[in-house]
Amino acid sequence: MTEPYAGGKALLVTCHGCKALDILPSTDGCEAVARLIAQRIGMTPVGPPRSEVIQDPRDPQRCGVSAIQIIAESHVAIHTWPELRGATVLAYSCKHFETAELVAAVDRLLGPEAMELSELVRVGTVTVGAAKRGPVTRYES
Repeated sequence: MTEPYAGGKALLVTCHGCKALDILPSTDGCEAVARLIAQRIGMTPVGPPRSEVIQDPRDPQRCGVSAIQIIAESHVAIHTWPELRGATVLAYSCKHFETAELVAAVDRLLGPEAMELSELVRVGTVTVGAAKRGPVTRYES
């Protein structure tokens, strides 16, 4: 079975060794990162970003932040693991954006020692359950 899909992509940036230690546990910091990334890749924010502190049910002392900026084109999200100095940033949009702009914004805002990229490209009409996926690329700074 096939269904029409709008073109676009989802880009997931997994960050290791983040230097922005003040941002990772902060709802305000993560909301600002989601909003700034949306703006820097040319998207249209819809309302303010939202966030929640998420506790590890096995260890309440361990917690991270999940923040999302809804955009007219879809969304930008950030999820953090402060104790691991880690974060993921996801930009999902039907409007084209440059991968390099997103990577540069994440690098500038979170200062990771390394980043891994995973890209999902949505094109034309696809068979339900199938997708075209870009390669995973690792960046070291």
